[in-house]
Amino acid sequence: MKKKSIILSILGAVLLTVLIVVALLPGIVSSDMMNPYVMQAVSQQIPGQIQVQAWSLSWFGTIEIKEIVYDNRQDNLLARIAEIKTSSGLLDLILDRGNLGTVEVIDPAVVLYISEKTAPPHPKDSQPAPQLPESKPKAVNETGSPALYGQFRITNRSLHSVAVDGDEKVIAKNPDAVLDAPGPQDPITYQFSVNSGDNSGQATGEGTLTLAADDPLNIQKIQSDSKLSIDNWQLEDVFAIIASRASIPAANGRLTANLTLTGSTAGSLHLLSDLSIPKLKLHGGPLGSDTPVVNGISIKLDASSDTGVLSLKNLAFDSSLVNGSASGTFDTRGNHHLSGNADMDLAAVFTQLPGTLKLREGTKITQGKIALSAKLDTSGESTSFEGEARIDRIKGLSNKKKVSWDKPVTINAKGEIRPDGFQLDNFSLRSAFLNADGQGNLKNMKVKLAADIKAALKEFKKFIEIKQWDGGGNLKLNLDLKEKSER
Repeated sequence: MKKKSIILSILGAVLLTVLIVVALLPGIVSSDMMNPYVMQAVSQQIPGQIQVQAWSLSWFGTIEIKEIVYDNRQDNLLARIAEIKTSSGLLDLILDRGNLGTVEVIDPAVVLYISEKTAPPHPKDSQPAPQLPESKPKAVNETGSPALYGQFRITNRSLHSVAVDGDEKVIAKNPDAVLDAPGPQDPITYQFSVNSGDNSGQATGEGTLTLAADDPLNIQKIQSDSKLSIDNWQLEDVFAIIASRASIPAANGRLTANLTLTGSTAGSLHLLSDLSIPKLKLHGGPLGSDTPVVNGISIKLDASSDTGVLSLKNLAFDSSLVNGSASGTFDTRGNHHLSGNADMDLAAVFTQLPGTLKLREGTKITQGKIALSAKLDTSGESTSFEGEARIDRIKGLSNKKKVSWDKPVTINAKGEIRPDGFQLDNFSLRSAFLNADGQGNLKNMKVKLAADIKAALKEFKKFIEIKQWDGGGNLKLNLDLKEKSER
């Protein structure tokens, strides 16, 4: 009896010790002593380094994490969050099957560096992150489902960019974002709004996301009903970030856009979008000394996908330089059909891009348009094409004297690209100074060409600077090329 009492006392002491350890576990994990070990373990799983000043875990109270810094400046990214807190504690998280209650992300800031060749300087209001062991890429977990639910709020967020000289600029600020995920069987709802850095533009969005009950992690099966609206958003900072990674001009203009997305990629998906930019100013990069201004930009898109077929019902674009439309279908079996047409105002294009297009000094094009049309059909490994270009008339002034091309220039081409080679069914060019016809393939090609070289140079020199070229005479060419068979 005495031995049994001793065993019960020992078991009671062990149980009490376990309960005490469990009760104190959140406080132990939250202590400064554990901070370096936890940060090291996390940083080894992600690119970059992470620093957390303090966190507080509780079974019955709230969860709070303060002063989070994610430093991945090797990839031109730095993120800071003042505080993350939940309305529920660890016990609620366990008993309520992953329901976090309300999660609030307070004062997050994302900094994008627009210099990729030089190590970016620290932003003015940030502290350097601690030197932690070299990070390793995080492995993708393709199994299991994160069962975390609740309402997520983001307040006082901002997005910054840092120029080469270290100047930090706010691109977006003053958000109001709420994401509500009530449970695994309920749709996720969200809504957000955010202002541009200069407070003159705003982006808003709302919608629902419904996960597939049988496969909640399959992105393709997510049913979406989403809307995005952008009003008067300045594009200068956005283009600056893109231009730091690609050879494109800098830009200044204000974007207004609306987009709706309904359905899922696994079933039927429908996208409607329209955007407008009243005036877009471009400069720098490949434009050299040219500083074009494009007015009245408008793009409308109507597209859908259904059972592996993407349909571009209509893509219409309009501006002061060019307007046109395109449509087509694309499927997973390799059958693609695309057609389109465009009309370009040559007078406006040459006025905006004189240096890029080598326009003759003292010359101005006052009238001229080019009409383009094309059609592509792909079936398996073969692609057929058909295209036409036509310039009806060009008028202009050269040193205050009138110059013009009075006769039209037309180009037509039709053919097919196959695995065994290129087949040109027909090619023709017609103009006042050059005429050409051709057909065949690389094994059997016929070409006819007739040109008045002096007349051609004279016509081109009316508008384009080509001092290094001069000549005269008539050129006639008849080619009949055949591959010599091996004997």
